[in-house]
Amino acid sequence: MATGNPRELPATVSEPAMVRFGIFELDLKRRELRRKGVLIKLQQQPYEILRLLVTHRGEWVSRELIQQELWPDGRFVDFERGINTAIMKLRHALRESASAPAYIETAPRLGYRLMAPVVEPQSETTTSDAIAILPLEDLSNNPDTQFFVDGLTDALITEMARLSGLRVVSRTTMQRYKNSSKTVREIAAELKVPTIVEGSVLRSGDRIRISARLLDAVGDRHLWAQTYERDLKDILSLQQELVTAIACSTSKAVRQESQPAPAKEIAPKAYEGFLRGNFLLSLRAPKSLAKAIECYDAAMVLEPNWAPPYAALAEAKRIQHFMHQIASAEVVDNIRALTDKALALDPSNAQAHATLGTVLAMHLWRWNEGESRIQRALGHNPQSAHVEHLYSTILLAQGRYEEALAHIERALAIEHSSLFLRSHRVQVLLFARRYEECIRESEDLLEENSEFVMGLMNYGAALLSAGRAGEAIPVLERAEAISPLPVVLAALAEAQYLSNERWKLQETLQRLDRMYRESGAPSTTMALGSLAAGRTDEAIEWIEKAFQEHDVRLPLLSQTTPFDRIRKNEKVTAILKSVYRDASL
Repeated sequence: MATGNPRELPATVSEPAMVRFGIFELDLKRRELRRKGVLIKLQQQPYEILRLLVTHRGEWVSRELIQQELWPDGRFVDFERGINTAIMKLRHALRESASAPAYIETAPRLGYRLMAPVVEPQSETTTSDAIAILPLEDLSNNPDTQFFVDGLTDALITEMARLSGLRVVSRTTMQRYKNSSKTVREIAAELKVPTIVEGSVLRSGDRIRISARLLDAVGDRHLWAQTYERDLKDILSLQQELVTAIACSTSKAVRQESQPAPAKEIAPKAYEGFLRGNFLLSLRAPKSLAKAIECYDAAMVLEPNWAPPYAALAEAKRIQHFMHQIASAEVVDNIRALTDKALALDPSNAQAHATLGTVLAMHLWRWNEGESRIQRALGHNPQSAHVEHLYSTILLAQGRYEEALAHIERALAIEHSSLFLRSHRVQVLLFARRYEECIRESEDLLEENSEFVMGLMNYGAALLSAGRAGEAIPVLERAEAISPLPVVLAALAEAQYLSNERWKLQETLQRLDRMYRESGAPSTTMALGSLAAGRTDEAIEWIEKAFQEHDVRLPLLSQTTPFDRIRKNEKVTAILKSVYRDASL
């Protein structure tokens, strides 16, 4: 709780009664900071800085402004030291470090800004700095080209989030309103946004016409409308022009630090292939992933100096590499070459920074370098749930559970309905040994989709860790029936071992061994199977093999409960020391 006289905010900044960011709530009327409902002691000066960051959400707060707010009479002499001390105390209260911040971003000459999205949980009113872009209507009514219109909607949402200071409702959330019969006012009320963009697309050959309208959903009036007709080769400049016009019509200027370079002309076939690849990549299925890679390859051939296909191809190959189970240094080198090329063409490409950062950390175990890249990605696209999820994964693999939880909650603040992100949050709780919370959230998630394999896996693992192996068996059997992944079999073997179902255990281990010989399974998963059977020496041999292969799963495996059985082994200790040699633990 902060003490002292509250200062008046600048006239241009409105102050809500209560805001939430990450796992924290700030009561601006009572001047209290709470973490998951627990009151956090915060002195006056750190509180005043936090108040400034919250009320200037998404904007830089200079040290000069902080000086004016904290010492308006100028009597205090050593301002620099005073600000540094107050920032240090604020970071301590938020449980973050300056080297790996989860909430407060620092930049020379600019100052500080709050990285986490700020929401007003107790307010039913709309926020003036928010906007939603409805899925564009396809006037051609051609189902074979629907991916193009959906992809164009996604591109506009991404561009709006990157260029404007507005909070933009995520594409995942907006997809729920595709072909919706709800009125604009009803949609705006649900999303708590004052303005809505709706529009249509008509494509004829290599010509495209986009009609867009900006609506005041509260006052029920049109704020702006425009129709653009261009050659498809000018689509990138059209996107920039459209987003800039909308942002200016909401009285929100384009962020200076995000001013884009003039857009280049693009081959229509390359743009179409890129959007088709994005659609296929979003499906996350092995066959569609392979087709997405083909689309990106073709786009690169047509436009060798356009960064997005290189960055998207790198991310597709990273996901494919993980799905294929087997570690490959050659694939990792190829991914890095693709991200390097993308960044050479466009140093601000957030996807390339994020993919490169993930590979550096998770595949090459260069943790600090990888984390720095992820932070740069968020600097270029601060409203990316995907990048926040990758950041959370990197932190989770290092055992930095609270920070990992903060970043996955930031991702969920952007895409709150994502089962995938919610399941990742459950995994963070699992690794943090918060089993009861993990079980409760797993049950809530599976009520919405009882066939979600990742949810079933985490639920079964939580039941196991909580000593409820008998309950875990049917859950894991259901997961295995839906998707017979090696890691599901390993977890099932663990449950059978703890339930003393030895004949079933042997059958499961035989299936896992057969899977390894016939189609491949990660060494880390085989280590889990060995631990399930009580074969610790064999498990350690698999761990050594995983280390030699630079298996991306090894850091995550080291955070699990079964790994505790071999954690203190001399060989394992040496391996972990090497894996985390430059990590900020």
